[in-house]
Amino acid sequence: MGEGDGEDEAMGEGDGEDEAMGEGGGEDEAMGEGDGEDEAMGEGDGEDEAMGEGDGEDEAMGEGDGEDEAMGEGGGEDEAMGEGDGEDEAMGEGDGEDEAMGEGDGEDEAMGEGDGEDEAMGEGDGEDEAMGEGDGEDEAMGEGDGEDEAMGEGDGEGEAMGEGDGEDEAMGEGDGEDEAMGEGDGEDEAMGEGDGEDEAMGEGDGEDEAMGEGDGEDEAMGEGDGEDEAMGEGDGEDEAMGEGGGEDEAMGEGDGEDEAMGEGDGEDEAMGDGVDEAMGEGDSEDEAMGDSEDEAMGEGDGEDEAMGDGEDEAMGEGDSEDEAMGEGDGEDEAMGEGTARMRLWERGTARMRLWERGTARMRLWERGTARMRLWERGTARMRLWERGTVRMRLWERGTVRMRLWET
Repeated sequence: MGEGDGEDEAMGEGDGEDEAMGEGGGEDEAMGEGDGEDEAMGEGDGEDEAMGEGDGEDEAMGEGDGEDEAMGEGGGEDEAMGEGDGEDEAMGEGDGEDEAMGEGDGEDEAMGEGDGEDEAMGEGDGEDEAMGEGDGEDEAMGEGDGEDEAMGEGDGEGEAMGEGDGEDEAMGEGDGEDEAMGEGDGEDEAMGEGDGEDEAMGEGDGEDEAMGEGDGEDEAMGEGDGEDEAMGEGDGEDEAMGEGGGEDEAMGEGDGEDEAMGEGDGEDEAMGDGVDEAMGEGDSEDEAMGDSEDEAMGEGDGEDEAMGDGEDEAMGEGDSEDEAMGEGDGEDEAMGEGTARMRLWERGTARMRLWERGTARMRLWERGTARMRLWERGTARMRLWERGTVRMRLWERGTVRMRLWET
């Protein structure tokens, strides 16, 4: 899905190296349009920008020009989803250092009640905690004691919503560096379970894999083991987001085996209607978003469904036990309306990181159809968009919302 001419570009139009779904010209840009190094889904030109439009270093989903801005529009360093000009502001509008989602002018507090530095919406006493209760530095919405944890329970540095002990893990449970929402132990994994470097939402062990399970280099949303295939339309093996009929297609419409997010009829299709599908609408076993057993993000009635109404559902509306982010009345529900709620949601509706009220949604899906991580019916959408407008990682209709805001 890319038009670039660089090396290792994934779904991008840029000309740099290792760009993922971006249009920039830098190295390691992920889904961005910038020209810096390691930009993730951003349009800037700095290094390590994540989904941002700025030009600083390490900006995350921001539009600023400082270093380490996260989803912000300011010009300081380490701003997170903020519009301020300080350092390490997170989604805030202030001018202090490391404010997260705050409007003040102090240093590093963001929506928190603590007394440390850099707390973000937390009650702890450490430095740089964001919406957490821990005592470490730079924790974001976590309970750990490490540095730079974001919404995590680990003790490493820079973990984001994870339970690991590595550095810069984002929403992961691994112990590597810069993992994003992953469980692996490699470096720079994004939402993956592998152990390679720079994997994005993958389970492999290669380098720079994006949302894949393979072991090659720079695979984008694929499960194969080839190098650098990103969302193609061919019919070979290891195609990512293609429409062919080979094996290991990711997000394609073919009928081979191991298709990811396809509409075919093979085995292990993701978002299809076969068996072991992920994010599909079928009725077999282990489907994701279906109605059988062990479904993930479905609305069925089987066991272990995620986002369904069975047992051990995650993000569902059922009434069994161990539902996560559901609206049922079972035990151990996380982020539900019936009983226990996850750490950062509130009444009104069960919301995952960036859903909207009205229905249970996976990270960036919407009711009506199975969607890839960041797509929506009718058009390809970035990681966390929604119909009608581009939305940041955890926004909601009508207003910009922090990771786990309320109505």
